[in-house]
Amino acid sequence: MKQHIFILAALVGIILVTCTDKSPIDVETHELRLPENPALINRSVLGSDGDFMVGYTNGNIRSDRIFLNWQASSSPNFLAYKIFRDNSVLKTIADSSVTSLVDSSLSHNTFYLYKVAILVKEGTSLVDTLTIKTPQILPPNEIDFTILSDTCIHIFWTNRMESATEYEISRRQGFVGDFDTLATVPDTFFVDNTVQNNETYTYRIVAKNDFEESRSAQTNISVNYRLVTPILTSVIQLPGVRSIEINWNDDSNAENNFGIFRKTQGQNFVQIVTVPFNTTTYVDNDTINSLIIGETYTYRLNAFNASDTTDFSDSLSVTISDFAANINEGFESGALPANSVTGGNANWFVTSDNSYEGNYSARSGAITNNESTYLQINLNVTQMINISFYYHVSSESGYDFLRFFINGNVVDSWSGEVGWQIYQTNFNADGIVTLEWQYIKDSSQSSGQDAAWIDNIVVQ
Repeated sequence: MKQHIFILAALVGIILVTCTDKSPIDVETHELRLPENPALINRSVLGSDGDFMVGYTNGNIRSDRIFLNWQASSSPNFLAYKIFRDNSVLKTIADSSVTSLVDSSLSHNTFYLYKVAILVKEGTSLVDTLTIKTPQILPPNEIDFTILSDTCIHIFWTNRMESATEYEISRRQGFVGDFDTLATVPDTFFVDNTVQNNETYTYRIVAKNDFEESRSAQTNISVNYRLVTPILTSVIQLPGVRSIEINWNDDSNAENNFGIFRKTQGQNFVQIVTVPFNTTTYVDNDTINSLIIGETYTYRLNAFNASDTTDFSDSLSVTISDFAANINEGFESGALPANSVTGGNANWFVTSDNSYEGNYSARSGAITNNESTYLQINLNVTQMINISFYYHVSSESGYDFLRFFINGNVVDSWSGEVGWQIYQTNFNADGIVTLEWQYIKDSSQSSGQDAAWIDNIVVQ
């Protein structure tokens, strides 16, 4: 019995020694790989940071589709690629060698969020995210043109296709029939030097690249080119001043500008100014460098555009006179006279609401308290002049006044309700005389129509 107990104790000891030397299960250390965010999608053929012109021009990003490709997985535990668009599963690919996808049926000018994930046995291994915008692909618009000559026109437009690299220009004569392709150009303009004058053409413009194109835009152009020598009709000195008014007939429709030329006796013509197209009058006020009393000045002009210039018109001359101003101004032209100046807090203007005679008179500008408005006429005189005009006032009596000045000095004034009355005076001067009518208000209140009128100014 004791022998059996001894053997049992020995066995327990052996087991205890064995348990202290080795754990019951060998555990191999294993760490799961968390998802990473490398540049898995091939951005070099797409673009990034909002600039996708690379993809637009190489065809990987089109208005209705996107070509995605990514790095292949080398994991032995590969399960699949999972492709998402706008957080919805687009496709699952179980073949690790298939690393591209065409996403079609997209809309132009739209942002799409793509995710490419690699799934392995342990879970999601790699994820890459890229937002891609499809290009806008609208047809050209704002088509305009300039007729350069009777055989040449310049057409230009605005591009609305983000991925455009060139533009195809087609043309037909008239409004029906087939179009003939004229050219493909890289810029948003085209010069057609094969047109005929007095013909109408229809142009079609398509924006495109190597992979797609916009709808076409069309415009009709009638070539009616006329650039002829202007006819000088009059060169006159304006009443009482040294200013010269030049008038001409414009029979052109293709000019950009007119050139005005002037010379004195014994000198050559010098261009003094250019004026814009469709202008038929110009006032030469150059009293500093020229336009001297007693001198004779000769004028001529031409019309021109970027490519053509007409011959010079015939010449007309005028001698600057020194005489007492003769004015008979009833404002029946509907405008203030050319030798007048208006200003202050508002401008005088011609009106048909009240006149002494005829249809029009000059009315003071609309002002408020502590403001004034004036009308001036400048004369160049060398002798006694007689001045008369009719006036009408509707104002706060004793506070708001129509005042008449000669050379800055008040010679008379009126306020209250004053019907049309004549004012007459004379003035002896040698040189510039300034006649001024001023309507002025005090610091408060108004009465009547709060205005003044003048009509039938006569200076002789």
